[in-house]
Amino acid sequence: MSASVVLVHLGPRLPRYVEVHLQRLQRQFPGRVSLISDSRIPTGMEKLRIHPQDVLKPEDPLWGPLGLESYPLRPRLWLSSFQRLALVGAFAQATGSPTVHLESDVVVLWPEAIEALALLPREIRFPIIDAEVGIASTLLIPSREAAREFLSELRSISGEPDIGTEMECLGNLAMRSTNFSPLDVIEVSSLDRSSSAQLARFDGAAIGVHLLGVDPVHTRGFVRVRSGITRDRIDVAKGQWNLGRGSLEGNAIDLTWDAERIATLHANSKEPSLFRPDGRGLQRRLRRSLEGRQPILRMSAPALFELSALRVRSASSAARSMFSGHSKDEKVGQ
Repeated sequence: MSASVVLVHLGPRLPRYVEVHLQRLQRQFPGRVSLISDSRIPTGMEKLRIHPQDVLKPEDPLWGPLGLESYPLRPRLWLSSFQRLALVGAFAQATGSPTVHLESDVVVLWPEAIEALALLPREIRFPIIDAEVGIASTLLIPSREAAREFLSELRSISGEPDIGTEMECLGNLAMRSTNFSPLDVIEVSSLDRSSSAQLARFDGAAIGVHLLGVDPVHTRGFVRVRSGITRDRIDVAKGQWNLGRGSLEGNAIDLTWDAERIATLHANSKEPSLFRPDGRGLQRRLRRSLEGRQPILRMSAPALFELSALRVRSASSAARSMFSGHSKDEKVGQ
């Protein structure tokens, strides 16, 4: 059975990179892509949208577990992230078909690996970053029965006094569930069986951070690549990387790490060009990253805009100081 591919985005506006990503996914998985969202949706994408209240009843406790509402650090972010997990589980339960959830900034490099994922034994799967932390970058809920268990575990965890972030919640679920397997490497057979099976690796976070950098929101406007990530079970700075120079036929990019082909890539830097349907922006960036010998610093377009605005504000402030009769040193000392 072919898998449904679902993204979830909660908030008033759909970011540009998500719009572009949806176009790419529709090429890769025609007729099987859904977006669960309460955002304003661009014209032409309404057919993909499912309203959250149509998936999870508004009175369901999973909309607002007390443990998350009282979480001291960025409670709105953690609450919406937890709700995203609940919505994926409810969607899988409603459809009854294998459901693959992708975080909005996770790019599929090898569509065949997603098809192979849906054929695995009937277990819930997502990457584990360390002993107590999971990540829903790619989350498989293979059946209606698995979805019921997933939601049951979430409800149990949501009743605890401090359930932490959604990543800690997934780590907790992985330890408690008897129907869970970590998602790291799987075997993928060619569709025509003409060649031997390949190993496909699903990126939790480390590979995308290493090759593409992190969201510039977290790094003062700079995207730093090839700098690694400390909290992960794999060391992607070691080993042999290779980027195939073939065509982008089938919307696939042939990126390998030693004997493993990369199935998904967590593009946390969220640059729209990385999600283009033709894949050329992503392929170009990967090639630049793999050819670089030193970490690369690159300022994002929004950060450049902010820097320009800061310069304008500084110039205006200097002018006001000049005409108000204060010296530069006097202004600094205030």
